[in-house]
Amino acid sequence: LKEILKIDDLPLSAAQARLLSVLYDKADNSMILQLEADELIPYPVLSEAGEAVKKHLGVPSVRIYPKYATELFEPSYIHDIVQILKSSHGVINGYMDDAQISDDGDTFEFTLMHGGVELLYSQKIDKEIEKFIKGVFSKSVSVRFSENASVDYEELDRRYQVNGIFNVEKGFVKGDTINLSRKETDKGPIALWNVKSEEVTLTSSRGEHGVTATLGSFNTFVAWTPANNAQFLCLEPMYSFGDASRPLELSQMYGITKLAKGESVTYSNEFRFF
Repeated sequence: LKEILKIDDLPLSAAQARLLSVLYDKADNSMILQLEADELIPYPVLSEAGEAVKKHLGVPSVRIYPKYATELFEPSYIHDIVQILKSSHGVINGYMDDAQISDDGDTFEFTLMHGGVELLYSQKIDKEIEKFIKGVFSKSVSVRFSENASVDYEELDRRYQVNGIFNVEKGFVKGDTINLSRKETDKGPIALWNVKSEEVTLTSSRGEHGVTATLGSFNTFVAWTPANNAQFLCLEPMYSFGDASRPLELSQMYGITKLAKGESVTYSNEFRFF
């Protein structure tokens, strides 16, 4: 690669790799390079090389996909493959963080710590990972998703915005109950990420009525009310809730779903009043 592009600051393993193909998308002026290497190149090195090529060519986006001999396949490289796919499959962001991966060399099971099994299957992320491994290593594998079944106890940080940037209160939720108060809601929306529970119920000690919101495929939950003694509280299951520090690249934002032309996806949740 270095000999072709004449870039001096390429990481060594990428510089020595052989350039197999270049795909150029005229619509957004982006490029995909495929490199063949005799040793596995970690994702951070591929990313660094992509940035160097992008800077050298003056294009807005360069992605580098590797190509290896089948015998180089190592199960641990699945982590790098997930990172590579994040740029083109934004739904991976967040949901596969902290996932536990088990394998027998041919079947990989991702145990998700932050929910999202139904969503990842609906977006065919299992098939995308299988297809990518087939393309990179010429090896067939199976990918499965499961969820961490322990949802009896939540331990969640609370986020609320100050001048557009999140403040984080560590351990705001410990257990299965939040004691709401005007003092807390006046700080701003109570935003909880990575909620494992399937539903949230709002009740009051002053009466027997309440409302239960199911989260469905959502694992972000927000409760808010205007800071003017408003007599209502909004309960909002969400897919993503960012602040002004979120990535400017839409595909890199937490919880983003990317649909190809003609694709569709349905999300649902319900509110039950009692």
